Amino acid sequence: MRPSHAPTALFQTLVILLAIAGLASASALEPGQPTAISDEVAPGGVLFQLRAEAFSSAEFSLQAGTTGRTGLSAVDEQLASIGVYEVVQAFDLDRNRAAKSAAGLDRVFFARFDGDLDPRTAAARLTPLPEIEYAEPNGIWRAFFAPNDPLYPSQWAHDNTGQAVSYGGDLVGTPDCDTDTDQAWDLQTGDPNLVLAIIDTGCDLNHPEYSSRIVQGYDFVNNDWNPSDDGNHGTACAGIAVAAGDNSQGIAGVAWQIKLMPVKVLDSDGGGTWEGVADGIVFAADNGARVLSLSLGGGSSSTVENAVNYAFGEGCALFCATGNGNQSQLSYPARYANTIAVGAMSPCCERKSPNSCDEEYWWGSNYGTGIDFLTPGTRIHTTDRLGSAGYSSGDYFDEFNGTSSATPHAAGIGALVWSQDPSLTNAELRTVLRNTCDDLGASGYDNQTGYGRLNAHQAVLAVTTQEQGACCYADGTCQYVEEADCPTGDWRIGVTCNPNPCPQPLGACCFADGTCQYVEEADCPTGDWRIGVTCNPNPCPQPLGACCFADGTCQYVEEADCPTGDWRVNLTCDPNPCTQPAVACCFPDGSCTFVTAEACTQAGGSPQGYPSDCDPNPCTQPSVACCFPDGSCTFVTAEACTQAGGSPQGYPSDCDPNPCPQPLGACCYLDGTCEYVEEAQCPTGDWRVGEPCDPNPCISSDAEDEASLPAEWALTRSVPNPFRHSTTIRYALPEPSSVTIRIFDISGNVVRTLLHKAHKGAGYHDTSWDGTDDASHAVGSGVYFYCFETAWGHETETVILIR
Repeated sequence: MRPSHAPTALFQTLVILLAIAGLASASALEPGQPTAISDEVAPGGVLFQLRAEAFSSAEFSLQAGTTGRTGLSAVDEQLASIGVYEVVQAFDLDRNRAAKSAAGLDRVFFARFDGDLDPRTAAARLTPLPEIEYAEPNGIWRAFFAPNDPLYPSQWAHDNTGQAVSYGGDLVGTPDCDTDTDQAWDLQTGDPNLVLAIIDTGCDLNHPEYSSRIVQGYDFVNNDWNPSDDGNHGTACAGIAVAAGDNSQGIAGVAWQIKLMPVKVLDSDGGGTWEGVADGIVFAADNGARVLSLSLGGGSSSTVENAVNYAFGEGCALFCATGNGNQSQLSYPARYANTIAVGAMSPCCERKSPNSCDEEYWWGSNYGTGIDFLTPGTRIHTTDRLGSAGYSSGDYFDEFNGTSSATPHAAGIGALVWSQDPSLTNAELRTVLRNTCDDLGASGYDNQTGYGRLNAHQAVLAVTTQEQGACCYADGTCQYVEEADCPTGDWRIGVTCNPNPCPQPLGACCFADGTCQYVEEADCPTGDWRIGVTCNPNPCPQPLGACCFADGTCQYVEEADCPTGDWRVNLTCDPNPCTQPAVACCFPDGSCTFVTAEACTQAGGSPQGYPSDCDPNPCTQPSVACCFPDGSCTFVTAEACTQAGGSPQGYPSDCDPNPCPQPLGACCYLDGTCEYVEEAQCPTGDWRVGEPCDPNPCISSDAEDEASLPAEWALTRSVPNPFRHSTTIRYALPEPSSVTIRIFDISGNVVRTLLHKAHKGAGYHDTSWDGTDDASHAVGSGVYFYCFETAWGHETETVILIR
């Protein structure tokens, strides 16, 4: 990306992305919509890196890129087959060319093509070539979110007194379960010369909490110099890290006086391409940002990893969110070696999980190998876009959650430490932050909480020049104290605790293959050294691998958790490495899906046995519409229709539009009157199938007869069920209540939120589901669950969707 030039390949790629994103709901960035990691890719292009020898060969020609070729015959042959018409360098090389060349960024290209070819297919054609280091589609990452929370009155992240409000409304929290930033401010509030970059949806450039401290950023979505926020997420992240303190307004951020660089790489719906994120990282590193905060992510990208390694090589510290899926592996970019992986902590000193004390049962912080530490990530106060454009109608927001909020906490603390000691390298900064954590969970480092709870005060104190010395204790730990405070240790004046000057006792050295050796720390340079533990039993984390089961499913676990499957070390489950069963599943409408026999039966299909597949379609095609007494229609065979109690409508009828006679029902109007008609004759009323008007079943909006209201809350089975196009869910409320209705798949993932804390009056209510997810994409055939939540409890029913 070249900010000073005309729009490049990146900008045009993002134009396509924005067109796609526009199909989603305008509220895509609202808290309350958990973001799942997906395999989204931007169309019309593919990223690739040439090997060094191919790049330096006489045949390679950068000038040939305008014609979609490179001069390398084998590469050009595949580019031609893909339909590539232009090849451009992915990164701006005008600044710091030598360092970018050393990092391999000059060998990364973006190839643009027209047509409907899947970019994954394009990447697969280029990958096997000996001239290609890697090829990948231009994937899309999204900001990490967690659902909505009640308001709470104060910032427990800085000083926890047990004041956080749980989802159920109770006060919760473990006193002093915070990052001790209030104590760190006694030593440091931020160096005005230090720059922190928020790489996100942009920032509100006029917010009084930091507007006077903004340095020039860039907008890689619209390819201009105005990185204003149109998605709220970046403004919320910025406030946590850099909002002013002690200024008699709003909230206090972590580092009050440092500079803020807004870098916009995500659009208003929270989506951004890998190329855009990579460009944002390189821009921040090239333009003076030392701390980079990234509350976003998804799957792995070699292009972004190249950018991460370049920024790290330039001395930057990259703080990245682990993700909100409660999964036992980190999202990218947090999983890269040269980033600092930040997980979310609840107010009760525990990894945020569905069972943590805040009672938010629908999300948790990702964990696993590589996590560094936890910081507060639920019920966080922060800045909001000014006026009514943001999450709330004011200028501040007190419901920001997830690893998105944990990451800028950590980035701000990193900025405080660097403000106190600018001479630290980025690797030394990471070591200081790890070594000064308050241990949580299992003793020492663990995959749930990393090194523990990040402690701003201890981290800043560790790099503070004092008239103190290092006190060495028997366990090899070191503490900065005065001599009088070291009565049982070995006090060493004039030395620091970083690196630790104390003699280290023997401990267990864990290696990447899960083996263990009992040695001193100095003899464990490439392993994970754990003080005070032995190698019998083995304390080391076992490597994760892919566990393949007989049904072809895959789970990413340790070997001990795969007793009945085929465990494959160092493989991941994305893409699934397991052998898939070969059974075709036929549905009543004649459609075919290639799934396991069990999943087929569960979804109402008919397994066609082995070795059938779905190309060509082996399923019997019906050509008759079946009418049921309730007026619903299903497209099935005549035999199946008769068996189900329906009436075949002959050939070649289908169910769009519905050919079935509609039964009479009661049409209730707002004035409480009732008319016995067909559904089509009740466009403005509430039509109740099969109910007569004598006695009148309708409830007047101002009726005083409470006997006509439901006696208790209830959820009924949806109609029709199974359904093809739409199903209606009915529920009853004896008095006004807040109502939430969500659709879940058989894995427990939220597919669609139909209502979220909507206020509904007493009476009978309907809502419908059209078989799409929250992004308006049609979901597949199968069994789904709808959960109904009220002030009195929750109820769940099943519904079957047939495509």
